[in-house]
Amino acid sequence: LQDPAQSGMVVVTLAEEMPTAETEELIPVLTRDLGLPLARLVINQVLPPLFANRLAEAEKAAAVLGRASALEPVAHAGAWRARREDLQRTMIERLAKLPGQKVILPALSVERMRRSEVEALAKGLGAL
Repeated sequence: LQDPAQSGMVVVTLAEEMPTAETEELIPVLTRDLGLPLARLVINQVLPPLFANRLAEAEKAAAVLGRASALEPVAHAGAWRARREDLQRTMIERLAKLPGQKVILPALSVERMRRSEVEALAKGLGAL
């Protein structure tokens, strides 16, 4: 198990606070303490950017939308998404500091996996 030519650990995580913290603790234990090679770090369910690092602008827009009671749910959803993207970006930056090759897989919002979704994941995993 300790020969990187024969095997390697694939760690899968999410770009969220708790999974990122757990991954930051796990990888040194696997590699340093147990001597196991890390083959890949897979960051799963990454949302595509809608606000592209414009959290403040998105929150201002949500505040304006929220003034109209009929649009309050849209404003709340937009503000949540912008905060989620900001958190995701921060977690990916933290995960990037860990050793090993990173693979980022997209979040798929589908009820049923179709060929196109499976192909998107396979493309992301092609590096394995």
